[in-house]
This record gives sequence, structure tokens and C-alpha cells, in this order.
Amino acid sequence: MAPKAKQRRILVKLVSTALTGYFYTTSRIRVSDKLAKIKYDPIEGKARRNLFFDLVVCLVKRHVLFTETKIK
Repeated sequence: MAPKAKQRRILVKLVSTALTGYFYTTSRIRVSDKLAKIKYDPIEGKARRNLFFDLVVCLVKRHVLFTETKIK
């Protein structure tokens, strides 16, 4: 039996650069460059700790850059 061919499209996760933890999932062609899109981030009033700051309060609710990461 012949080996199975790789799929042409792969699923990727687009994570917000505003550090809210919000993400979108989408698919892209395997051979293309990594995705970066400007999309809407609806998170508001979420407090979280960060390595560089003691406390970060996210009041986003606007369009921000989302960058690609792998789905784990």
C-alpha cells in the first residue's frame, strides 16, 4: 500500500497579541507563509498576571493583530 499523502490545508490557531487569551481557528494552505490577521478581540475587563508586569487589566474590545500558532 502506498503511503498516505499530506493534506493540502492545515488547521491553525490565531492568538491575540493583546494578551487576552482570545483566539480564532482557521485553515491555511500548508506551503504558504504564517498567517497574521487583524480581527476583532471582544474581551473586556479581564485581569491577569504577566511576567513583566504585576497586574495587567485587558480592556480591549477592538481590532488587534492575531498571529498564528499551532493547535495543541
